[in-house]
Amino acid sequence: MHGVPVSPGRQIQTVPAAVVAVVGAAMEGSGAALAVVARGAVVAVVTVVTVVAVVTAEEVDEQAVSAVSSDKPSKRGRGRIAPDNHRPRLESAMTARDLQDRLDGVMLRDRRRIEQRRKGKHDIGRDLAAAEARVADRRAAVPVITYPDLPVSDAREELMTALREHQVVVVAGETGSGKTTQLPKMLLELGRGITGLIGHTQPRRIAARTVAERIAEELGTELGGVVGYKVRFHDSVSDTTLVKLMTDGILLAELQNDRSLLQYDTLIIDEAHERSLNVDFLL
Repeated sequence: MHGVPVSPGRQIQTVPAAVVAVVGAAMEGSGAALAVVARGAVVAVVTVVTVVAVVTAEEVDEQAVSAVSSDKPSKRGRGRIAPDNHRPRLESAMTARDLQDRLDGVMLRDRRRIEQRRKGKHDIGRDLAAAEARVADRRAAVPVITYPDLPVSDAREELMTALREHQVVVVAGETGSGKTTQLPKMLLELGRGITGLIGHTQPRRIAARTVAERIAEELGTELGGVVGYKVRFHDSVSDTTLVKLMTDGILLAELQNDRSLLQYDTLIIDEAHERSLNVDFLL
């Protein structure tokens, strides 16, 4: 785990999802921040979720080799080899490593779906091409990113280094320093939000919508495009959304149908110092 401004300690390897919790409490020095985290009273987030959906290289190699070299007899042909049009052509034309490299570049939820189709011996060529086109569209949708004159902006290089190198990052800072609005933009600049959404939770519905409007305004985009939000009875998230604001209750409810949170590659848990029941469950 790495904290800002807390000194780095040991990195967490068992966290299934990257979580960025932003501590909104005002803390005067690194000693105070470290003490709070050590007591487990506050945790803040930013990290990578890719470990959730990545298939091991050994498993991919085994599956791909099986798909390429298997010549099992056809039930209809009584021992004859099935014709080429009944085999996954894509895998016969590429190596296991090529296939894994292409799967690594698509969205996490698409990766899981394509892997399931491979196990069913389906031709995944069209699905893989569509998934790659979707990622290309999302990458092209990233707007020009600028930063206002805020305390968090001054620490941008240090924060981005921490976010790039560590799975979990704790951020503590004064109220109004810009943590809530600037961290999602830093993550976009680092390439997050492409293979999965940047999820950003707020404890209240009005805060989720207000923060979404503010970030969209700073990025020069319409609300519901690159930046969207989801609260009870209202959803302005689209297929082009890269940053998704929501209440912590919404994210908790999504765990019922998406236990690995495959639609996200990064999570920001804001106002973690409030220690609500929802936040405690999420962390």
